[in-house]
Amino acid sequence: MLLAQSSTEAAIDVLSNTRRMCCLNYTIGDEAGDICAVETTPDALSVLRPEESFLTHANTFHSPNFQGMPEDERAERDPRAYTSHRLLSEQAEEIDRHAIADAQTHHFTGETGGICIHREFDEWPAITLLSFIGEVGKGRMWAAYGSPCQHEFLEYEL
Repeated sequence: MLLAQSSTEAAIDVLSNTRRMCCLNYTIGDEAGDICAVETTPDALSVLRPEESFLTHANTFHSPNFQGMPEDERAERDPRAYTSHRLLSEQAEEIDRHAIADAQTHHFTGETGGICIHREFDEWPAITLLSFIGEVGKGRMWAAYGSPCQHEFLEYEL
């Protein structure tokens, strides 16, 4: 149902009227370039709009409606979202799918984690299951299944 919507607003309406049993974050965009992150709980949702021409999110609550993390705390408490935003901000005039893929493969110095995570044998095992880049207006997306530093981004026509 969500993917069949023709606009970001229509997709938000679907999420608003759908019963949920867990907390999830959705990244939504449409052909007109309207993009947002929608943070959901079983009982509520909050829509976050980007201040720039891009959007980053890393599975934590940022919305004040959910006592989300303020921007000044993200460097320490949500380094994945903070770092991806910083890396893309540094290239704001030249963001393309290659810049986004580079950001998604980023590792923190000396760690098996970062934006790209593959800590299968650590105390807190975690792995990036999917990374994607969408060009909604052009009907294309690229997806890397698994850690993007170890898997190629494959192109899909939408």
